[in-house]
Amino acid sequence: MTNTAVAPASTSTVSLFDQGWEYSRTGSDSWTAVELPHDAMLHEERDATLEGGHNTGWYPGGRYTYRKTWAAPATPQRVGLLFEGVYRKSRVMVNGADVGGCLSGYTEFEVDLTEQVQWGAENLIEVTVDNSEQPNSRWYSGSGIYRHVWLVERSATGPWLARDGVRFVTRTLSPGSATADVEVLLDNADRTSATVVVHLFDGDIRVAGGEVTTDGESVRVPLEIADAKAWTAETPYLYELQVSVEASGDSYTQKVGLIQVAANARDGFTVNGVTTLLRGACVHHDNGVLGGATFRDAEFRRARILKEQGFNAIRSSHHPLSRDFLDACDEIGLYVMDETWDSWLDQKTRYDIADRFAEVWESDVDAMVAKDRNHPSVVMYSTGNEIGESATAAGIKVAEDVANRLRTLDPTRLVTSGVNPMLNVSALKGKNPAHEQNQKKQDPNKKLSKLQSEGFNLIMSRVGAGLIMMSALPAAGRAVAGVAATLDVTGYNYGTGRYTRDPKTNPERVIVGTETMTFHIAKNWALVEKHPHVIGDFMWTGWDYLGESGIGTWTYGDEPSVMQKPYPYLLAGPGAIDIAGNAGAPMLLARAVWGISKAPEIAVRPVDKAGQQVFKAAWRGTDAAPTWAWTGCEGNRAEVEVYSAADEVELLLNGHRIGRKKAGRKHGFVAKFRTTWQPGELTAVAYTNGRESGRQTLRSADGPLSLRVTTDRTGLDADGQSLAYLTIEVVDAAGTISATATADLTVSVSGPATLAGLGSATAAPTHPYVGSTTQTYRGAAQAVVRAGRKAGEVAVTVDAGNLGSATTTLHLR
Repeated sequence: MTNTAVAPASTSTVSLFDQGWEYSRTGSDSWTAVELPHDAMLHEERDATLEGGHNTGWYPGGRYTYRKTWAAPATPQRVGLLFEGVYRKSRVMVNGADVGGCLSGYTEFEVDLTEQVQWGAENLIEVTVDNSEQPNSRWYSGSGIYRHVWLVERSATGPWLARDGVRFVTRTLSPGSATADVEVLLDNADRTSATVVVHLFDGDIRVAGGEVTTDGESVRVPLEIADAKAWTAETPYLYELQVSVEASGDSYTQKVGLIQVAANARDGFTVNGVTTLLRGACVHHDNGVLGGATFRDAEFRRARILKEQGFNAIRSSHHPLSRDFLDACDEIGLYVMDETWDSWLDQKTRYDIADRFAEVWESDVDAMVAKDRNHPSVVMYSTGNEIGESATAAGIKVAEDVANRLRTLDPTRLVTSGVNPMLNVSALKGKNPAHEQNQKKQDPNKKLSKLQSEGFNLIMSRVGAGLIMMSALPAAGRAVAGVAATLDVTGYNYGTGRYTRDPKTNPERVIVGTETMTFHIAKNWALVEKHPHVIGDFMWTGWDYLGESGIGTWTYGDEPSVMQKPYPYLLAGPGAIDIAGNAGAPMLLARAVWGISKAPEIAVRPVDKAGQQVFKAAWRGTDAAPTWAWTGCEGNRAEVEVYSAADEVELLLNGHRIGRKKAGRKHGFVAKFRTTWQPGELTAVAYTNGRESGRQTLRSADGPLSLRVTTDRTGLDADGQSLAYLTIEVVDAAGTISATATADLTVSVSGPATLAGLGSATAAPTHPYVGSTTQTYRGAAQAVVRAGRKAGEVAVTVDAGNLGSATTTLHLR
């Protein structure tokens, strides 16, 4: 795992500026010392009466000020600050003077401090953040300076490299050889002569390079690369690109890869000429118990787990990804569809981007492409998510403008969009059967004429898959025609009905499932494999997330039965992988469908809920969990689901045969059984062509229980950024986790580190993630420890009352 935050591909001296800040909520006289990244929302108190409601997981917004003093060097130079992300409206002041800011919460921006700096003295830097207008997002956004800040220092005299002014473009690529261009933009208004030097390294070996002298503002350096190694998700081979300007000493370094992508209806999506199917995960930006704070270790961990589980692609929903996540996808090997916005002209929430879209869209697009274009993992840009007005003349014009700007800035990638056919139909009809009433609760004077994403979700929760199949209707085809014409790849959200319809009228159209239900993966993947023009499937969601509380959470008995769950529900619930990084039943199903699982995989519906009324959630097809450890449930009905690509599956309980059923493609890759729960071993045996082809066994938790604490690493860099993830479990002597055990936990950290987050995968937590206490859920919890800036030993102690305590030692180097 990569530990320390890596400087963005930028110019000259770039240093991390995360240390030494403090922040205060507007109206408060108290200041709290923080090291960035920092999510201020996570430190607020959740409340059932808040305007953000289920969207933000019952967290409030707020206004905040961050401040820091910086000792400027004695010699004047050019200096700026690069903010990777501030949520939401921000302004930056230097010694009381406003030097810039950003209206968009996910957009990178740089401010020039040069004219306001007092050289050789202390300078006060203040950042005001306004996220008080709620709701402005349909999910948990976080607040504050939640991504890295960098100090960018340049020599006093140029010419300099323009910000993000180096572009690496693969021109030709064949086995064993490649050519590429390095396009360099210069800040050289004075027309000073300068020599631009380029080196491309494969490890320690320089494999290509060149230099060009110019008095202009751009140069192109062609490269010929022998023994070239292409980048793919399966073989993520990276080179190091170094660019310098001799006159000013300005320099640039970034990992790059050789890749070419294309798509057509005959060959599908090709990477370096090879047809590739996208096994995709939609992911939101939060990092579970860390909230919206973007740590490099957290992003790498999430990317690694997604890849290990079988995904080869992610869709950022619905925001541009962080640089750290892109680096992770480059190194680990994941294709990326990077997305812009969740709204354009029409509002989805009361304070979203719609009112200022015309003001910010160009700068938002420019910033995303500048960040993305040298990352080989980025293969597509998405112009938006479920933009219903893209069916109208005004929306189609926006779609054209955004797509054309993306292609102008980066013609090497494909352009797509997450189009929901039924929202487009509604936009053409001007009808809003569900969402308007919900919006009026927030603003009685608000009038919306069209169905939007949240209204679609409400209807979906009541109508189900029938609404998806309505996308096949001719009206839906007409409603998507305009926006589809602006795209290289037409992305459909819940629009599988169009997969076989579109070729009849649009034989050249390429389709990707930008958003689909996890439990529809068997049918959807069959379409992907059968039809070349359907290039992949991105499930909602690959990883669970905060906000949109309860849309994928099953409830029981007297628990809430509505789609949008009330306080204290926080998690959305549809993730194939939960917020702690554990694979659930939807992931097991997908692995069987993709042919990744070599053995059958077992999941069991909650035996401790047997006999209770069940309220199913629209965005989750099953509540089964991969465990047989339902201690105390003797005699309860047990419903078992076995996921397998094999022909048949036999289920055994303590050696006794429960039954044998068909599985595989014809049966949706799942075989379901019923039995009565008893302790012991539950075994699934798969048969292919009559022969055993694999087996899996789950065991109950027996005898006394104790506490087990493990960590993903014991050594951390003392850099203020490195993280250790601790898994806390209630287990028996054999190490089996008890699914019915609930333990109250207290976590303490001594030494040069802090507890950055603590919680579990429960949908309705009653303890804050920033506290030192929590409760296990299904026998487990998670703690995240953040390294300080001093070397030494760190002791992390978890106390579980009657279950005892456990201490883990971390070493900071």
